[in-house]
Amino acid sequence: MVELLSTSEIVFQGEGPPISRCDTGTMANCERTFIAIKPDGVQRGLVGEIIKRFEQKGFRLVGLKFMQASEDLLKEHYIDLKDRPFFAGLVKYMHSGPVVAMVWEGLNVVKTGRVMLGETNPADSKPGTIRGDFCIQVGRTMANLERTFIAIKPDGVQRGLVGEIIKRFEQKGFRLVAMKFLRASEEHLKQHYVDLKDRPFFPGLVKYMNSGPVVAMVWEGLNVVKTGRVMLGETNPADSKPGTIRGDFCIQVGRNIIHGSDSVKSAEKEISLWFKPEELVDYKSCAHDWIYE
Repeated sequence: MVELLSTSEIVFQGEGPPISRCDTGTMANCERTFIAIKPDGVQRGLVGEIIKRFEQKGFRLVGLKFMQASEDLLKEHYIDLKDRPFFAGLVKYMHSGPVVAMVWEGLNVVKTGRVMLGETNPADSKPGTIRGDFCIQVGRTMANLERTFIAIKPDGVQRGLVGEIIKRFEQKGFRLVAMKFLRASEEHLKQHYVDLKDRPFFPGLVKYMNSGPVVAMVWEGLNVVKTGRVMLGETNPADSKPGTIRGDFCIQVGRNIIHGSDSVKSAEKEISLWFKPEELVDYKSCAHDWIYE
């Protein structure tokens, strides 16, 4: 998603961006980078969010164009990949819809921009990066398509975090297949936490989870169990990184706002406990083809 200035010269021919405001005497590493939001980012409505992140970081926008790139331009853009087996498919995909081409300017913007984007493989990207927050797949395998159980606990509901948490799973590209708003009974909660029944905090945990309504959900997607756990952060919010749900929204382990299945086997058990089979809705998301190859 990031290219150096040479690429921006291809895209912005005859449309030279404004003169740099960088004072090279004091900002030796002030530079420009080329950023392109690909067709999937445009189709999924992520243009504003991505631009906002670069603006909030403090970089200056000096070139912007909404366009459908020609195959010739794309072949020139990706010329270093022309001998790779995926080259033809890459050009076809990039030509399949409009892109947003941009030039951003700032101190160390090339390196910092790469950090903001995350790893090429979204599975290796950390929460808080663009790919870590908004995409799932780099390859073509769907072998690890699975479901996970996520519950927003009473503190998350009371603090008005339901929409924010749902938004994060939606924007990541996972598919919501079940959701209900309920107040779980003590018996139900004891069954859910049966593996913790001998721990000293068990009665307090059940009491807390029974103290108010929860939002129970099932999300589906590639490696959703593992990725969901990464999105949640550590059980103890103090150990959770910024960009994760617990890292951003909670302080204490006893009020950590959200539960997520820790394995595929646990997810299957928890989903069957909280939902009847007919409550799981099967449909094809209109965004599916822009999330998975």
